[in-house]
Formats: sequence, C-alpha cells, structure tokens
Amino acid sequence: EDADSAVSTTRLAVDLVPDDHTTAPTCLDSLGVSLGTRFKHFKDHHDIEEAISVHRRAIDMTSDDDPFKPMRLNNLGNALHKRFDLLNDLRDIETAIEMQDRALTLLPADRPGKGVVLNNTGSILLARYASTHDPIDFYLAQITLEKVAGNPLYASSTRLAAAWEYTELYSNYPETASWASTLRIVGHAFNLIPQVIWLGKTVKRRLEDVATIGEHINTCVAAALSCGEAETAVEWLEQGRSIIWGQILKLRTPVDGLRVAQPALADEFESISRELDSYGTRSQPYEIQSADSFGLRMSQEDEEQQHRALARRYDEIMEEIRTLDGFDGFMRPAKFKELSRV
Repeated sequence: EDADSAVSTTRLAVDLVPDDHTTAPTCLDSLGVSLGTRFKHFKDHHDIEEAISVHRRAIDMTSDDDPFKPMRLNNLGNALHKRFDLLNDLRDIETAIEMQDRALTLLPADRPGKGVVLNNTGSILLARYASTHDPIDFYLAQITLEKVAGNPLYASSTRLAAAWEYTELYSNYPETASWASTLRIVGHAFNLIPQVIWLGKTVKRRLEDVATIGEHINTCVAAALSCGEAETAVEWLEQGRSIIWGQILKLRTPVDGLRVAQPALADEFESISRELDSYGTRSQPYEIQSADSFGLRMSQEDEEQQHRALARRYDEIMEEIRTLDGFDGFMRPAKFKELSRV
C-alpha cells in the first residue's frame, strides 16, 4: 500500500511538471526510485522497466556539472542491477557498472555521499562475479567495500552496510575471500554497530536494526576462528549478544550514562553525531531551510567545509569524553580481558 502510494504521488508530480521545468529531472528520478522500491516488494517487471526508462530521462535532462547527476546515475545503476537479478542479462550489469563509474568520476574524493555510490558499486561487481567468475571483479569488489568500511568520512550506516556486504564474501566464496581482510573489515563493523543502533533512532527503528544483526554474527565469529583469533571471536560473540539483549531489555543508548555525568557534552555529541550521519545519506545537496533563505541550496563547497568542521569537532568531543573518569571505553567494543573477568 505504501509502495503504491509513493508511485502514485511521484507519478502525479511528473505529470504536472513540464519537461522544461527545473524540477522535472528530480520528479522523474523520484518516480524511478519509487518504482524500484515497489519492484523490490512485488517483482512486477513492468515496474523495473519503467523505472529504468524514467531514470534515463532524468539523466538526459541533467548536465554533468549538476550536483544531482552522480546520484541519478547511481539510481539508474541500481535499477539495472535489479533487472539483472530478474533476467540475468549481462548487458544490464555492464551498463550498471558504467553508470557507477560515471557517478564516481563526477563525485569529489571527499564527498560524504560517495560512500553510498561505492557501496552500490561493490554490490554490482559482486553480482557480475557471480555470473562470470572473473577474479578481477571479486578483487575490485573487495577493495571497494573495504574502502567504504574503513573511511570515517562516510556515514556510520553506510560503512556498516559495506562491512556486512564484505562478510557475505566469506559466506558465499570461502575459497576466494581473504581471511585477513575479512577479520579487519569485521573489526570495523563491530566498532560501528553501537553508533548505528542508537544514533538518532526511535525505539521501533532500533529494534528493527537489531533484528538484522544476529544473522551476521555467526559469520563474523566463524571468520575470526578461521584466522585463529579465538579471543576476538569471543569478543565479537559477546558484543553481538550484548547489543541485541541490551537493546531489547534496556532500550538505552551509550549516551545515557554520559548524560548523567556531563549533560551538555552528551547533548553536543549526540547532535553532531546525527548531523554527521545525515551528510553521508543525503541523496540531494544540502538545503538551507532558515526562514530568510527561502530554501536556497548551500553550495557543494560550503557543505563539504561544514562536514569537515563537524568531523573535527566529533573527534575532539570523542577524545574529551574518553578522558573522563569511567568513560575510557566509550563507544568501544568490550575487549577479551574485560569479558574474561565477568
């Protein structure tokens, strides 16, 4: 019902806006995303065919210097990936990779949203590898996903998604995946889980996120054991267990204890964390929404400067918190020595 409503609303917008209007490409792109989402639920091939068509129209209307262009290319790549999963036509996956490459070329290196595009590129490369078994695709997918998971510039949720995707390499291709790399990437994942679970989420959303973690835990633990890292396996197993049960039974965030000791510091940390995470997941350039700005778009350069300033302040606050008595392990997973004393 929600998927149908989204398609109806975005289709109405497309019908009402003339092709020469500045918002026409945005309306078309939104319709394509809505159709792709509905296809994911109902697998009606008409939806994905139309999604690809309207994404192409949106791209054709968008110049290369438009900051929306990379995400529109990425959205077309995603739609082609979905059709490839349905029809297994390699031409779709080849074109999808071409769209991702074009998007990455247009995105500056320090653009926070680049992580989303890289993530999708890794997934598409893995899809091609599953069909062609070309080791170059597997290698490129590993490099791409590791690049996202280990980059603090990208949103925590984007980095965690890349890390989970990487763990699937172990499950699906144990004879090809690098255990050492897997161990390193899973380490990133477990450091990110606490941030992603509590960060600005409602209780309902946090529980939904928790529900997806358990299926990854066994894969992660098995990877650690295969590398001979028994202590790390115990740490990961306990952290996964504590996150799941801690969220279900306590429904508390790691900031609750900090707020008792340092309420102003806790509020600033939570505010900056939410803002940083939102940068990496925006599909459109930042828009100023103050009363006297009339929704004028912040320039890409201004947005990136603001993001870098927030990232610096985040690091400063994190360092300050960890110097407080009793908070040296703030937002860090428990270590084996701590668990062995329990």
